[in-house]
Amino acid sequence: MSITCPTTPPCTPATPNAATSTVSPSMDVDPSGTSSSKRQYYKEWYEKNKLKRKAYNARNKDHVREWHVKNRDRVLQHKRKYRENNRDKEKERHKRYFEANRDKILERARAYREKNKDKRHAYDKAYKDKQKQLDRALQQQPVEPQAGGLLQLLAGAVVSSPPTTAASSVVHHPHMQLSYILNV
Repeated sequence: MSITCPTTPPCTPATPNAATSTVSPSMDVDPSGTSSSKRQYYKEWYEKNKLKRKAYNARNKDHVREWHVKNRDRVLQHKRKYRENNRDKEKERHKRYFEANRDKILERARAYREKNKDKRHAYDKAYKDKQKQLDRALQQQPVEPQAGGLLQLLAGAVVSSPPTTAASSVVHHPHMQLSYILNV
């Protein structure tokens, strides 16, 4: 007698003699327990139970979702570890896929660039205009370093007149503030 679980591969039998009575879905698996026969057994088991698992997941989708939310960190950690251990394999797999489908991938990339050309052009143009405005603003402002002037420059407060009227002539440039420069 063997113990079987409804949604997972067969559990290990409770008694040592029960191992010989394990029945495979196809009944023609080599009883010697070679790796190829085990592989075949699990492949057939997977195919046989695919619909059951799909139905179970559909019925219990909230439970499945909750399980994934609860175990998210563990799952992601497992993914990270798998990726680290198999990085070279993954690179090779992607390389083979790209070589096999090179024309299709490049054509898709060309189509994407063509479709989004206007957006990209507008974005680049806006970025360049913003940079020009910032450069113009910096060039128009006179820089007169005084004692401690470097710190004032970093803080964005450039004083162009004597310290008595400094409060009225302080100019703030958001891109030159100390927090921006120090990345705070």
